Amino acid sequence: MNGSDSVGEWLDWARRELQTSGCSDTPSIEAQWIFEKVTGAHRPELLSHPEKPLSDTEITKIRDMVEKVKEGVPLPYVLGEWSFFGNTFQITPDVLIPRPETEILVEQAIEWAKNRLMPIRFADVGTGCGCIAVSLLNYFKSARFTGAAIDLSDAALRVARRNIDHYRLNEVLFPIRGNLTECLSSPLDLVCANLPYIPSERCRSLDVAQNEPLLALDGGEDGFDLYRMLLRDLTGKMAKESLILCEIDFSQKREALSLSRQLFPDASVTIKEDYAGLSRLLMIRKS
Repeated sequence: MNGSDSVGEWLDWARRELQTSGCSDTPSIEAQWIFEKVTGAHRPELLSHPEKPLSDTEITKIRDMVEKVKEGVPLPYVLGEWSFFGNTFQITPDVLIPRPETEILVEQAIEWAKNRLMPIRFADVGTGCGCIAVSLLNYFKSARFTGAAIDLSDAALRVARRNIDHYRLNEVLFPIRGNLTECLSSPLDLVCANLPYIPSERCRSLDVAQNEPLLALDGGEDGFDLYRMLLRDLTGKMAKESLILCEIDFSQKREALSLSRQLFPDASVTIKEDYAGLSRLLMIRKS
């Protein structure tokens, strides 16, 4: 640096640091996200006023955040928040980083719920930061839903509780520590689940497993262990007209369809592909 404390000079520095370190595929955008977090200013304001000075405190925070990203810490954890379905969620390394492919699950839940006139008893299993449950209930903004955000991790539930409180859903959405849906009674109208589904052997070789919680990634030998338990538990808990949505690994399509049709012979069982054309969402609809 040449001694300048302007937004433009430091933004260029951050971009170069991220680019030369090889830790980012989009160094300019990631640098701008860091500046937005530190300064509280939105990107257009930062880019249109490069001459604006930064305080010493802001410069220190920017340096620290850039260094963490260079060390391999995922940017969402560095920022402490991430966007999902148009909402912003607090996150920590205790929860998975929300990903775009999971938005398909929320979209399908909304489409189904739009046609329901009766109150909906809802469960989000493996809630993590709460992004699925909060996005769904925040979309409707009504008391028509009563939801449980379930996770086995106390640390994850603390994060989910903060997001539930932030969106003022604490009267209709309740964080619960539990093993799958064992803590719930029937009837359930809607169950959403994004459980660990990566096969153990593949999980150990993935970069994501080095930074994100293994408890939320490793799904056992073929990755489908927890879903087998969940679906069996739900056989006697779903309402006459209900929907189960489960995000799965692309390799589990055949197993997911076979088991679901066996356990729910009167339901419509389908698989929806994600944006990349991979089998991603198991849908079990009773009507």
